[in-house]
Amino acid sequence: MGTLVGVLPGLGPVAAMSLLFTTTLHLSPVSGLIMLAGIYYGAQYGGSTTSILLNIPGEASSVVTCLDGYQMARQGERGRPWECRLSGPSSAAP
Repeated sequence: MGTLVGVLPGLGPVAAMSLLFTTTLHLSPVSGLIMLAGIYYGAQYGGSTTSILLNIPGEASSVVTCLDGYQMARQGERGRPWECRLSGPSSAAP
């Protein structure tokens, strides 16, 4: 769900979480938090799709991805920006 919402420009992770918050009320607290975290991180990752392919940032965190990712996609290297976007947050952990 988060990735689908993240692909839509202008509809970021916070909007996706607020739209789908009512579905978490019927779940246990742990399951609801896991679902909200999945929506948030999925929307963050999905926002990179429009910034890499169309040069349209979906949210503020995808602006830098537009600068480099779009140019790499135009040169035929579409897979490298997604690999960097996917592995970037996990490699910065202390």
